[in-house]
Amino acid sequence: MSKVRGEYVVALLAAAIGLAGGLLGAHFGAAATITTQREQARENRQGEARTKRAKVYSDFLDAAESFASESRSLTDRIHRRVSSVGSVRAACRRAQSCGIPGTLFKGYSAARADFQGALNQVYIYGTQRGVRAARRVAGALPPARYEPRSLTIGDVDESVFSRGYDGVLDTMCAEVSADPRPRC
Repeated sequence: MSKVRGEYVVALLAAAIGLAGGLLGAHFGAAATITTQREQARENRQGEARTKRAKVYSDFLDAAESFASESRSLTDRIHRRVSSVGSVRAACRRAQSCGIPGTLFKGYSAARADFQGALNQVYIYGTQRGVRAARRVAGALPPARYEPRSLTIGDVDESVFSRGYDGVLDTMCAEVSADPRPRC
């Protein structure tokens, strides 16, 4: 009888060790799976953020170039008109009397609104570096924020615009690429 009891004890002990080993293995396996899933989720979020920033920064640069182009065109037309009339006041008592087609003002206003919208998106989705770079671009352009009964027209500061534009491109290089170049 004692031999049978000893065999039961050994069998129970082996079962307990097997159960403990199985539980520990399951615990460590589950912990590894959870860690892997968290890492994958983090990588997915980072990828989604890079994709969103790529679009936001790209749209911002397109809108900045369009607004700069419309600003150059409008100020050039106004300067030519002022040269022929003698003063801004005489040239531009009203938009229609500036000798500038209303469509040019509409194009400028639309580009200004698009630029402000793109700048807003950079503020929402961009990093601090991206926002700083976008501010440099915005600082080179006429004010874009809408003010009722006010249309501010101004020259583009070309050197500041160019440096700011390059700054946004550098930011894109560093933030959008999954494997950025060392010199971004």
